[in-house]
Amino acid sequence: MLEWGVLSASIQNLSEEDSPDKTWFDEPGEPRWEAWAKPVIVALIPKNVDGESLATFLQNEFNLPSLPQFQESIIKDVDWVKETHKIDQPNKITDLLWVIPTGQSPIDAHATNIFLDPGVSFGSGTHPTTHLCLEWLSNNIKGGESVLDFGCGSGILAIGALNLGAKSARGVDIDPACLNSTRENGKTNGVSIETYLPADLPQDQQFDIIIANILANTLVELLPTFLSKLNPEGHIVVSGFMASQVQKILDPYSDHFTNLTQQTKSGWALLSGKLN
Repeated sequence: MLEWGVLSASIQNLSEEDSPDKTWFDEPGEPRWEAWAKPVIVALIPKNVDGESLATFLQNEFNLPSLPQFQESIIKDVDWVKETHKIDQPNKITDLLWVIPTGQSPIDAHATNIFLDPGVSFGSGTHPTTHLCLEWLSNNIKGGESVLDFGCGSGILAIGALNLGAKSARGVDIDPACLNSTRENGKTNGVSIETYLPADLPQDQQFDIIIANILANTLVELLPTFLSKLNPEGHIVVSGFMASQVQKILDPYSDHFTNLTQQTKSGWALLSGKLN
């Protein structure tokens, strides 16, 4: 649809859209959206294209027996950058840590402050899993640790670790745009973060803390990598999955880590432990 001129397109599950457990995150090995009971395509189209014309095009393109059912509504033309700034407010993680929109003044000058703008990469501190990861760092960084932020996105976790006293932080992501965001956001916060694609991370590097905010199945697949990259008695911190998925992570991780602790927030979860 994007190739046909649609500005954006998404697929939603009308029957389960309010249930986090039924949200599709494109997990490896999980059923795709085709398994949903009531999938619906939501498309943003230019004003000069009407819904019936697009529905007719779809009918002809896919040889559908009838015109697809559709509803059409007009979206008010607004400055979305300004609208985003209206809701982009300082975010308190703990008494020691805040995430502050770039250009705004700290609420607590005595706390650690991460300055960040919403951008192309995931990680602004507002999502429950990012909040849980930052909270863990705020409560557990003692000073002098080496940290690997695996799936670094915006780099917020690496920045937080360094600002809280970690000796070094590296960022790994499969998306080069995220690596660039991590480096640029690091500069904004006065810290330097080395970034790598997964295949480029030096084989001989090991870390005191590995923190990964990704997806449940991916975290299971990455377990051997994490084990090879942790220093003896190093800490693992994983999130990005729902509370209902904890056991999926706990089963394989409990064979290698002790003191596995679970924290939850708004239906999402974080697991942390220490290498045996």
